[in-house]
Amino acid sequence: MSLREALQQLRRQRGVPRKRGPPAATHLIFLTQPSDAAAGAKITPPVRVAAEDDQDRVVTTFSGTISIAIGQNGSLLVGHLNGTTSVAAVTGVATFTDLSIDQAGISDYTLVASGSPLASAQSAPFKVTGPDALPRCTLSELSDAAATCWLCGYSGGTVAVEEAPTPERASLTRGAS
Repeated sequence: MSLREALQQLRRQRGVPRKRGPPAATHLIFLTQPSDAAAGAKITPPVRVAAEDDQDRVVTTFSGTISIAIGQNGSLLVGHLNGTTSVAAVTGVATFTDLSIDQAGISDYTLVASGSPLASAQSAPFKVTGPDALPRCTLSELSDAAATCWLCGYSGGTVAVEEAPTPERASLTRGAS
């Protein structure tokens, strides 16, 4: 019997566990969440996504490709994610340095990271704003006239369209622009 075989037999008798390879990655997490940004502007700091094991530890040996896409789209005009959306992980982490979204949102956006066969992850919500201030509308009074706001889709009254710096009142009729 060789020395190696003798050591293996001794370990089995004593119940010493065999050395195993690195833990397997099971899911993704956002290490750096996307931050609020202007439409078309780069999201800074860069979004970072990591592959973790079932003990929530970054698996530094993971080097697979991680992809990112819009999860919740906050725009009426359907915003698009621009930049490099698939990145190979380095020591278990993918860094997305040039992401931007082309449309301002009327509600929050989220991003979803995926990488087969890992469980995907959704980011925290963030805002994408217009060049200055995105106009928003609010109900100012109810009326019998049918009105629809082109911005939010509210129907059934008078709405106030607020633009920086002063609000304007607009009574909108269904189908009017």
